[in-house]
Amino acid sequence: MTRYIFIFILTVFSVFSAGLSHAADPFTVTNIAVDAQGATAIEAQEIALQDGQAQAAAIMLRRVTLPSETAARGVPEPTPEMIGRMIRALEISNEQRTAQRYFGDVTIAFNPNEVRRFLQANRLSLFSSQAQNRLVVPFFRLDETALSDVLTKGGYEHALTPLVVAQSEQGFDPAIASGNIDAAARLAAGYNLNQVLALSADETLQGYAVSLTDISLNSRTARNLGTVTGPSLELAVAAAVERLQDDWKQASVSLAASAQDLPVSVLFSSQSDWQQLQDVINDSAQIQSARLDAISKDGALMTLSYGGDLQRLTNELFFKGVVLKSDPDMGIIIGRSDYLQ
Repeated sequence: MTRYIFIFILTVFSVFSAGLSHAADPFTVTNIAVDAQGATAIEAQEIALQDGQAQAAAIMLRRVTLPSETAARGVPEPTPEMIGRMIRALEISNEQRTAQRYFGDVTIAFNPNEVRRFLQANRLSLFSSQAQNRLVVPFFRLDETALSDVLTKGGYEHALTPLVVAQSEQGFDPAIASGNIDAAARLAAGYNLNQVLALSADETLQGYAVSLTDISLNSRTARNLGTVTGPSLELAVAAAVERLQDDWKQASVSLAASAQDLPVSVLFSSQSDWQQLQDVINDSAQIQSARLDAISKDGALMTLSYGGDLQRLTNELFFKGVVLKSDPDMGIIIGRSDYLQ
């Protein structure tokens, strides 16, 4: 592919994706800063956007692969042509240019099917199941606003462990940073979330250190996920989110190893209702497979293979608007929360 054909394709992506609102899926990478110089403005644009695509692809591929597999096999660096095939949409913001310089922020949405083909060709599994949203609470004695801005601009709503950044003009209860369940629950109640991540940053001689405490309000437990470092606050936060994602992936793999079968009755009021329930079931991180055994106009019998922790599955479905509960006549039933009320 020649240089100018490549630029033309990038321009088409930019035009057709302008104004897109990207759903919070793990195949989207946002706000990649690009800045390059070239002999001409077009050459500078080519260099900058090709670099941005490579950065976004690397972030996305780390996100959707298993650390155990990549450690054993590695992830080959895709060529620009391979990356081009994987791109679904590209959007540029804050774009500026001079005669020999181009810079801006790039957001790229990748095509899941093309990503899957790339990973299969390299004998790697695709892991794209997202956890429920976490409320991330920033603590930074130097400047909590700066840390909050880094979390907000980082696009971490697209992580496998999606983050919702807590906001407060008065600051946060420091007990949350120590894993205090009640303090975390008081804050999370205003966001209707049951998972809280206390993210504490500090400046070091080499850069920045970020410590993570993951708090589950459902199980009333707090786990210390350790400390990561980075030469900048942005890179330290990115490493922290990667640590959280890797923990989520490992936990999900462990659940898959202990999978159990669960017969359920799925209740619905319409075809649209049934389709939405199927989407939730198929998107569940706890459900490994789902077999349809029988179906009627208002219900279906299914056998779910799930990770073995029924309460965890119940909680995950609840936060997606779906109830899983025991019925004295029908056994385990699943339905939309507004339908089963």
